[in-house]
Amino acid sequence: MNGNPNNIPSVNKIWSLKLLTRMTINTNAKYLDLRTVKKNTFNVIANINILCKKTSISLFVDNLKNQNTNLDSIDYALKVKANTIEIHTGEFSKQIDNHDFAINDHLKELIYKAKDKNLLVNAGHDLNLINLPHLAKIGGVNEVSIGHAIVVDALNYGFEDTIKRYIEVIKG
Repeated sequence: MNGNPNNIPSVNKIWSLKLLTRMTINTNAKYLDLRTVKKNTFNVIANINILCKKTSISLFVDNLKNQNTNLDSIDYALKVKANTIEIHTGEFSKQIDNHDFAINDHLKELIYKAKDKNLLVNAGHDLNLINLPHLAKIGGVNEVSIGHAIVVDALNYGFEDTIKRYIEVIKG
């Protein structure tokens, strides 16, 4: 289940976060992916984690913060007892498209610091056949979100060939 606790008007925020918690419990969600989580939602996430013991919580995080590796996101994920971070790879994808590979070091640092803290690492946003090989080379990523890219590439290469290409890229 995906939830974005920050795209809610402030008047309805508490009610909506309680609803998100109740929906997570009532549906026995195995996985809750929280997008654009801000620090003011810490108590809500902590409550979801306490109440939904069977639910794996993932926080969507930016890989850069002020042009530096966003290591604060790891600390925050640990504070709210999330067991996964999903790295927003939009900036990574842009820089790879521009042949600027310096971002690889930042991404690698974030991935391996998170893994050192026993967090699973997922990645997604604007990943495709061009930039995914760079992410695969870094390693350490548990899962990638590539559904949109598969659909677009299937229009060019056909579905079967597209899937084969992605499998080849991921295997290295």
